[in-house]
Amino acid sequence: MILLVAANSRGASNTANSASASGAYVGGDLHSLVVNPSDPREVFVGGHQSAAVSHDGGRSFQQVTALQNADAMSWSMAPDGRTQVVAGHGGLRTSIDGGTQWTDETGALPATDVHAVGLDPAAPTHLVAYLVGRGIFTSTDFGRTWNMVGGSNLSLMGPILVSPGGRELIAADMMAGIVHSEDGGASWSVLSPGVAAMWLSRDPTNAKHLLLAGNGLGESVDGGVSWRTLPNSPPNISAVAVAPDAAHTWFSAALDGDHAVVYTSADSGARWQAVTTAP
Repeated sequence: MILLVAANSRGASNTANSASASGAYVGGDLHSLVVNPSDPREVFVGGHQSAAVSHDGGRSFQQVTALQNADAMSWSMAPDGRTQVVAGHGGLRTSIDGGTQWTDETGALPATDVHAVGLDPAAPTHLVAYLVGRGIFTSTDFGRTWNMVGGSNLSLMGPILVSPGGRELIAADMMAGIVHSEDGGASWSVLSPGVAAMWLSRDPTNAKHLLLAGNGLGESVDGGVSWRTLPNSPPNISAVAVAPDAAHTWFSAALDGDHAVVYTSADSGARWQAVTTAP
């Protein structure tokens, strides 16, 4: 399941990678981990100060200079791996070419603090964003214009999982647990109360299979209604994702100083191996 991100002024161009391979520097907080659905070797991590990309399954990283200070708190990508959206304290940015060029769409929003975002996999120009203290906003033109639809009492964080068609949404609420909407974000209910999560991801091969990162790692096989704790997860994991490869590889990431450490599991989270370490 992939996603990716970058930051730039509208219409301006930026390359996704820098020439540096000094490690996955993200800054003081690690928020995001995404795996490209069209290339499971391509892994991105993002934090408050920066982001980094790997083209070898997390073994080595290059800094994404376009994402310096972009604060990738949430990251979502279409199944083709080209249409992408990222959001954070600094606003919302979009890409239609796999992350080579990025457009800043923050100016169309009533505020810049966007803690959660998702896109409709069947219509990737349909975006759903959560603005802190304001609620859920939707766009059908890839962020050019927005409408407020509800959810002013929410406290979302991380990706908003959008089902094809955009009606059903699932997200992590830092106060309530796992929440969902069946009307495109106008009304919300608690799907699984008391579940602590700051990152939520969906298995690209099974829509009912969800993973979360919060106080450890959690797994749901019924679309988020019930969860089990994965007892052998690495410590201090901030984000988790499933790759669409034949091995069904799981990825997770934790902060070590100001760098991300990426782990992989080939047995559905029973055992984990660090594939990269902080310098």
